[in-house]
Parts: sequence; C-alpha cells; structure tokens
Amino acid sequence: MEARGIATDKGSLNRLIRTTNQKLREIARRITELLQGIVEIKERLNTPQSPVLADLLTQRLEQRNAGAWSNKAKIGNLKEFSELVLILQERGIVTLADFDTYLQNFQRKSAAMTTALNAKSARMKELEELIRFAGEFKRLTPIYEEWNSIRFKKARDKYKAEHEREINLFLLAKRKLDAAAPDHKLPVKAWQKELDKLTAEYQTESEQLKPILQHQIQIRTLPA
Repeated sequence: MEARGIATDKGSLNRLIRTTNQKLREIARRITELLQGIVEIKERLNTPQSPVLADLLTQRLEQRNAGAWSNKAKIGNLKEFSELVLILQERGIVTLADFDTYLQNFQRKSAAMTTALNAKSARMKELEELIRFAGEFKRLTPIYEEWNSIRFKKARDKYKAEHEREINLFLLAKRKLDAAAPDHKLPVKAWQKELDKLTAEYQTESEQLKPILQHQIQIRTLPA
C-alpha cells in the first residue's frame, strides 16, 4: 500500500522511528562538538577558577567582529551572542563549571531516553515479525500439510516445485515461531497487545524527547 502511495499506520510508525533515530544521531554529534569546545576552552585556561561563560563569549565576539567583512556580519555575530547568553541565563548557566554540570545531566537524561527508545524500537520490530510469521504460518499450513501427505516421490517433488516459495516461507515461519513459542502456542493477541502498548509509549516518549533535542540545537559549541 505504501508503494502505491497509500499511507499506513505501520508506514507512519516506521517513518517516526527513522526520524527519531536521525535526531538521536544529531544529539550524539552535537554533544561531541560541545565536549570538544569545552576541552579547547579548558586547555587555554591559566587560572583554577571557573571562568564566566559570558566573558569567554564576549572575547569570542570581539575576535569574530575584528575579522568581520561588513556591519551586517557584525550585527549577525551580536545577535548570535545575545541569543546564546539568553539561553545560558535561562538555564542558570553562569560559569564553565555550571555548563559541565548541565552537560552531564543532559547526557544522562538523553542517554537514558535513547536507550529506552532503542529497546522499544527493537522489541516492536520483533513483535511485528512474529505477528507476520504467525499469519503466514496459518495461511500456508494447508499447503505444507498437503505436500507432507504425498507419499510418492515424483508427485511429492512436483508439488514442491509448484509451491516451493510457499513451503519455504512456511518452514521459515515455523522456525521463528518455534524459537519464540517452544510450546507451539502462539500468543498472537498478547503480541499485538504488547505491540500496541509499545507503539503508544514510543510515540509519547519521542514527543518528550523533542524539547531535549531543541535544547541541544540551541546550545551550540562554545568558542575557544
């Protein structure tokens, strides 16, 4: 249906998962940049006191304006400086030590949410596969039993040649289902209920992650 341009719930969920994973990769990249900026600042410090970030940013603003080609560029630098200072003030970040604490808390929170989302995503894919295989198992059982009931080799081989894809798919589904349900009882309803619950939780937690992603986008690499 998706290939024909018809949106489906499963297709929408898969797109949400891909979008969230892209955002999580962006978090990792931004955190790496922030850490690198902090390392560069610390390497240039000659005092044990934690410097005021606004002072560091002011120095950087002056350096950038000194090399600016136009007043428009200087205005842009000032605007960026003002926005960043406001973001820091809103979060109570005054010194470099404050920023270290904020970043550590951010990393812990984003890492925990990332781990939870990844675990849910993996389980959702597993459940979707089990439900699909359960459907194929039920659909293809008559074909498999018909083939298995043929005693004469020639007729048996002919039937298999005519239904090779269906028989192979049945055997694959059987192996997957036997591993998930060794007692041969397929809890399809329970699987579907768990999938629905995880899907709702995944969507909710993805929404909760958005403000954290926005904070990460707003707080850019600190200039050395």
